[in-house]
Amino acid sequence: MEVLPTIPEPEDGPTKSVDIPFDAQGSPYALVDEKATQIVEAENQKLDDLMGKFTKGFDPGSFRSVVLASLPKLATNLFPGTYAHFLLLLLQSFELLQRIQLDMEHWLLGCYNGNQFVSPTETNLVDENFFGTELEMLRQLLEPIREGTKTSIFWMNTRRADASWTCDQLEASISVIESFKSDICAAMTKSSCVGKTFYSTLPVSVERDSMLSLRQHRLDACRASLYWDSYGGSDIELTSFFRFYKEHVSKNEPAKARASGWLPPKSPQTPRLSEQPALEGDLASWAAFGVDNDVIDLMLKTALWLSVARGLAAVHLFCEIARLFVLDKPSPDLKDERLKFLYCVTRHRYSTGGAQFSPSLCVPQESSTFPSRNVDYFQDVWKTSYGLADGLYDNKTLFVQHNVANFRLHRAPSRRRSGHRDMQLVVHAPVREPLASLPCTPDGSHSETATSDEYDFISLSPERKPACSRSKTV
Repeated sequence: MEVLPTIPEPEDGPTKSVDIPFDAQGSPYALVDEKATQIVEAENQKLDDLMGKFTKGFDPGSFRSVVLASLPKLATNLFPGTYAHFLLLLLQSFELLQRIQLDMEHWLLGCYNGNQFVSPTETNLVDENFFGTELEMLRQLLEPIREGTKTSIFWMNTRRADASWTCDQLEASISVIESFKSDICAAMTKSSCVGKTFYSTLPVSVERDSMLSLRQHRLDACRASLYWDSYGGSDIELTSFFRFYKEHVSKNEPAKARASGWLPPKSPQTPRLSEQPALEGDLASWAAFGVDNDVIDLMLKTALWLSVARGLAAVHLFCEIARLFVLDKPSPDLKDERLKFLYCVTRHRYSTGGAQFSPSLCVPQESSTFPSRNVDYFQDVWKTSYGLADGLYDNKTLFVQHNVANFRLHRAPSRRRSGHRDMQLVVHAPVREPLASLPCTPDGSHSETATSDEYDFISLSPERKPACSRSKTV
């Protein structure tokens, strides 16, 4: 008895085997893979070449021993507001630094007729808060040099998941250091009584908000460089599935996670000193500028170490703060702005460390409804962050730009929709049926009768650039 009927054979005979194409040598698929491999190899080679520019005449692995040997010399014949004072603020231990700060404050009180404290304005308080936070961040970035810890250093030559992005960071760091060297040499020819200060003369305006946003983004980027994860990112990280998959692979397949750049390498891979010595025109050489000073040379080496250990934001911040200091001791006829700056620097006290927190996630993993409430908000925040990052590439320093004398707002800011007016429209609008009670289509979405215009929502096309997104900063 036949359970299943027999399948009749086709008229043209039995079925033949099917040849499945594969990536044989010479096929278009192989050419694409070969081209991608060549691109990756070229980017890695470019990364190695850029790292070689930083290590010509500079050994990152032995830099800590150089710093420890230089600290006693820096503390000799010390004055507030000098380059030596700046380096001690970042590299000296906590206990000794507190004594140095007290001595510097007493010196100022004795030389400039007592306390020169004046009530700061609200904008000055904001500037002081930013400056203190930036000093604390620099101390945290240089903690491996000061304390001797090596676990928190992730060298730029190990960040090869996106080698092109890392190369952009190193190239921008080279430009920042070259500009910094030129500014230091120019400052040595001027008198120390020049009114260098971090207090901004910009009034409360769009330009000031842009400047503060860029400084805050620089702090966030410096904080992210302390960790392997969340240093460089992409739009896909906004999805909850990506974060779940990334965490799953990192826990269960660490080798695959390291190949994808989600976990740091097992070995630190400290950059080695280049076999070629530093010549005139190289990053670690002052020969082209005619500078022969141990303090300035140590300051340059610190900038080089931050470039290869932390990235663009760290060296950008270091060079920015270093420009506020001078080589010689303060002159008797200091300007009020400079004297106010010196009092703020000497009265600043540093913490012993405190609690360490990793960067917060853009999309909380424990919440399944929060990320879907306002997707456009997260996208705008992400685009704004990238727009602010472009400002660090375009501007080597922020000091000159936000201390313009007699600043005037040349034109009014672009007209923006008032959020208070939108709220009034919603409050005074007639009560309508809530969205949850509207009829839904079979796929779960609301019917087209409930349009956004009916509920006083603003419809923004995805092609339109958001108002908060910036390609360049003022």
